[in-house]
Amino acid sequence: MDSALHALLNRQQEDHWWFAGRRKIFSKVLHNTVKTANNSILDIGCGTGGMIGILKDFGHTIGIEVNPEAAEFARGRGYDSVIVHDAKTLPFADQSFDIVTAFDIIEHIEDDRQFVNEIIRVLKPGGKFFLSTAAFNFLWSVFDERAHHYRRYTRKSLAGMLNRFNDSEVCYYNTLLFPPIAVIRLLQKVIHKKQDPKSELFELRQPPKILNYALKCIFSFEKYITGMRIPFGVSLFAVCSKPGTSIASP
Repeated sequence: MDSALHALLNRQQEDHWWFAGRRKIFSKVLHNTVKTANNSILDIGCGTGGMIGILKDFGHTIGIEVNPEAAEFARGRGYDSVIVHDAKTLPFADQSFDIVTAFDIIEHIEDDRQFVNEIIRVLKPGGKFFLSTAAFNFLWSVFDERAHHYRRYTRKSLAGMLNRFNDSEVCYYNTLLFPPIAVIRLLQKVIHKKQDPKSELFELRQPPKILNYALKCIFSFEKYITGMRIPFGVSLFAVCSKPGTSIASP
């Protein structure tokens, strides 16, 4: 991502419906899964630090971010344990972490298989991996291009990527807003409407206050249905376990 996009992400982290809703959903997922509060946690691709805040309830979190400006934004939010490094070769010893998270990161990684292998390497036996990513290539948009995505996934393709883990739960989310988002993106393709990725940040612009609140309520409601096997969604999430016994489980 470029500097302007990171600056916009930092401004939108607290109130934009998508970021706020995502935090509520994954806070619920984490509380349902992690039963201890003394874990060592790695947040890969932490960006400007938007998700680190919900991880602190579960232990000490280290963030890793490839972009120095984004890492500086995260430190400015009070998250000092953020280092600048890429995710291709994680700068940690084997079996260092109880929990690894990668929220909307794997689609940025060209060699996603190697990325998963690195996560397995740094996880302790029984450690938990929480992942979210973009779904369905037919939803590809100018934002995917600007964010330097390599792909979007289906449930089947993501589950196959995670086959080295035990008890992988892979589900679609952002399902309630899937119909309008899908229609808009497909119409853009049909009418060949070209949006300038250098000037149009339509995916991240905060809507008017009332609309933003409504979208936040709709998206946040999914915390009550997360985990249901709904066959579609704008995004995917996965909860995986490395073989072994973990302190992150009861």
